[in-house]
Amino acid sequence: MNSRKFQNIIFILGIILLTVLFLGLFIFRIDSNNYGDLSSVQLIQKVVTNSDIDAFITLIKHNGIPIPKGNIKLGKQNPSLISDECCVNRAQKIYSDSNEFYVIIITQSGYYNGFHLEHQRLFVFNENGICIHDSGEFKENEKSLSYNVSALTLGSEKFWFIFESTTSRERQLPRKLHVFLVSSTMPEILVIDCQINSFSYTVTPDQTKENGVRLSFNLPNPQSFFVDKDGKKIKPSFFWKENERNFYGHKEAFVDGHLWFRVNVEKSPRFIDILTE
Repeated sequence: MNSRKFQNIIFILGIILLTVLFLGLFIFRIDSNNYGDLSSVQLIQKVVTNSDIDAFITLIKHNGIPIPKGNIKLGKQNPSLISDECCVNRAQKIYSDSNEFYVIIITQSGYYNGFHLEHQRLFVFNENGICIHDSGEFKENEKSLSYNVSALTLGSEKFWFIFESTTSRERQLPRKLHVFLVSSTMPEILVIDCQINSFSYTVTPDQTKENGVRLSFNLPNPQSFFVDKDGKKIKPSFFWKENERNFYGHKEAFVDGHLWFRVNVEKSPRFIDILTE
């Protein structure tokens, strides 16, 4: 008799457990199905607050953007070591150029035509949840092309910048860096051809910000130095003048007789060569 009661209790507990699981899945499904009824602002809040991948997929559908290829993860694959106040490693709200924006970085991975690809992609949304910048899907016919994306302040309290770099087969200057100013129009302000791993995104220290925050270059050999075309030593930095919204620096530099970087002046409307001031 006791054994039969015990079996009945186990049976009832099993039914209760299955009912709870079913209700949980049912509620989750209803919530997921209702994502399409949410506004873009509500969706982006879910992405920022909960790292909700389903909300992100629905959000880009609202913006008419095709679902990214491969496996998708929110956030950077290799997070920056810079503090969260000065860089974006996960979905985040930022303030730039006196406006509110949302930056979302995803990592895509998968096999395409026998090649394993890993691609970082960056989206900028305005306060209404409208996508105003997309670094773009990878191109399957350009296997040598890889993206590295970052959103940084460089230490500025008023402006954020988007950095997108690609690696090509070009031998002399194999990396191309595109810099965008985070604003309502997302202008591309700087394009640089340079050596791989040549940039430092270090935040400008407070005590040196009077001349503007800066974008600096790295050298693998501490005994080497940067020179201009005439062999004169130069500072390997671009300074951002906030009032003028311009980067100031040398348009090209050499290291040990090799060209290290060159600014594409025609595609860099917010760059001013120090030598031409």
